[in-house]
Amino acid sequence: MVSRVDANAPNVPPAPPTALELEALRARWADRPLPELVEHILATYHRDLVERVPRLRAQLDAVAHAHESLTAPTAAVRDALGVLAEDLEDHLMKEERLLFPGILTHNVIMAGRPLDVMKREHTRVLGVARQMRERVYGMVTPLEAREVWDALAVELLTLERLLVEHIFLEDEVLFPRFARAMR
Repeated sequence: MVSRVDANAPNVPPAPPTALELEALRARWADRPLPELVEHILATYHRDLVERVPRLRAQLDAVAHAHESLTAPTAAVRDALGVLAEDLEDHLMKEERLLFPGILTHNVIMAGRPLDVMKREHTRVLGVARQMRERVYGMVTPLEAREVWDALAVELLTLERLLVEHIFLEDEVLFPRFARAMR
């Protein structure tokens, strides 16, 4: 017997956040000082991603190893998470070493040029996260592994939610505010 992740189950977080939730996030941070916003992004999203992604990769590998029936079905999800991990490692490093210090010191050269690169990378990361979600929801799971997979699916979908919020705050709040301040 097999089943799929139920997108409407109470333990599965919505992915991605709704437009209303994103607008509430924008409103909450629209007028906060830029250093506070940058620190929030670092503390809430970057630090979480640095810990969450490797942990999820290890959990996916462990689940595939422990439940032979999940080895092949999880391969596409593991591949997407691997691409996401590689993209994020480089991306977060550029933000933390170049972009954010440039924004905080109002250095147009240091921060202004990377903005377009960051936005392109954001688009790519969101695309990979969306593919991962589609693979999570589309995966057929043997019933004997359903409970383990559902718990992991919640974690994977939470990762996507955090990525959408994180990128929204940067693209729709932080970057435009920096651009306006530099005019």
